[in-house]
Amino acid sequence: MSSPDVVRRISSVAIVATFLVLITFLGLLASLRADSSHSSSASDDSYVHLMTLSEDDLALNKPNRRVIILGDVHGMVDSLAEILDATGYNEKNDYLIHVGDIVAKSGVPAALQSLDYFSSLNITGVRGNHDDKVIQWRYWIDEVLASKGGKKWLRQMEKSTPKQIKKYMKSGANLKAKWVIPEGWKFAEEHYWIAKEMSQAHFDYFSRLPLALHIPSLHTFIAHAGLLPTDTSRSHGSPLSRRPSKKRSEEKLRLEQEQALLHKISQNRDPWTVMNMRSILEGGDVTRKGDVGQPWSEIWNEWMDKCGGFDVSDLNDLTDISELGKETKLPCRPSTVIYGHAASRGLDVKRWTMGLDSGCVYGRRLTAMIITSDSKIHNRRPFAEDSEVEELSISHGETGRARLVSISCPEPPPES
Repeated sequence: MSSPDVVRRISSVAIVATFLVLITFLGLLASLRADSSHSSSASDDSYVHLMTLSEDDLALNKPNRRVIILGDVHGMVDSLAEILDATGYNEKNDYLIHVGDIVAKSGVPAALQSLDYFSSLNITGVRGNHDDKVIQWRYWIDEVLASKGGKKWLRQMEKSTPKQIKKYMKSGANLKAKWVIPEGWKFAEEHYWIAKEMSQAHFDYFSRLPLALHIPSLHTFIAHAGLLPTDTSRSHGSPLSRRPSKKRSEEKLRLEQEQALLHKISQNRDPWTVMNMRSILEGGDVTRKGDVGQPWSEIWNEWMDKCGGFDVSDLNDLTDISELGKETKLPCRPSTVIYGHAASRGLDVKRWTMGLDSGCVYGRRLTAMIITSDSKIHNRRPFAEDSEVEELSISHGETGRARLVSISCPEPPPES
């Protein structure tokens, strides 16, 4: 698909429809903890926790077939068109995946255009923290509109100035009102208006996005913020410290162990953690802050580097990798996490983790990762010497290779 075609596709307007959903306030409040730095094991039926992609889904055995994984788009639709053109994306032949946060920070019209594109093609992806804020606002808005007098009250609130809303929230009137704006939510700001203006098709697409993707054939996970290889609270041992079962094939052992990472580590089942985590504090708590603690990706790589295969003896629910001797190995095989979210760290490529948020919305770069069935990288597109497109060949998995392609993004407009 050519760049003009992509732009036209992205800019197409979806039919606006009304969607009514009822959800209790307590359930909604439990599911959205705006800027909390602690995780919870609380679950919510509004989340799709996991989607598994099979070999047939990816179909990498087809000639010239590729999997293209996009970093955080944040509504940067012109840059999205440019990266798809730079990768030579063909929607009939390539399998496109995004790592979440396809909206927010670039304005409501751009967010809706981004949603038009991804929803119209039903692009596979995961839910990001900004996507989740929009979704939760939509639930709240629809609940208010479904209530008697809600439409009139909401219209009056939307006419308020930011100063008036701030005063309303601090006065205590909010907690006495029939419709309570949840603490920490920013009423009538960008996430709210995206939620209010997006179509039913947009919402349906958003609500289907899982928190994590598992690709067993590539031994790869995709999650917006990341995953952990062990319970950092040290209340339970890591599934990597024990052989899954005795009489199974190598691939079935790997599948069983990878599934255990997703299901038996409490933080990997927690929506807030999977969408917001950046670091782990000294006591084991998860934080969304990137300038404190240890990056979770370092912890993942430390554990994966210790995998020595399934002939290695069990280590009885090991919780702390530092307890191992330098030469001691774990009874596991390594797997890879591809993620976004951490723009402050830029393109963050480690042996077993690939951080693809290279800060496009901040005027830096938008990155895509290209995976083929061949360990060699073929069919590189020629770029002019003065092109702002950059390419990098990297390891993926135990024996494979992948290619990173990035394009420069426009500088954000100055804040008014």
